[in-house]
Amino acid sequence: MFKTKAAKVEKALKASHADVKVNINNDKPRKGSFVVTIAGEDKPRIELLDMARPFKKLKELDLDKEILSILEALE
Repeated sequence: MFKTKAAKVEKALKASHADVKVNINNDKPRKGSFVVTIAGEDKPRIELLDMARPFKKLKELDLDKEILSILEALE
């Protein structure tokens, strides 16, 4: 599930901004973490930490809405 969501975020951002570098779990985060940052920024764009199985927060995340907000901020 983590890789699928990460691939969707990266694909959407690269389709819109080919020069943007997306880091998914760049620094090895703790188990049950999903962190998306843009290269050159200090603050993560999406940060879900310490999720317990079955990763309810990640399943409920409206990824399309998050992607749109990131794209708006990049422009």
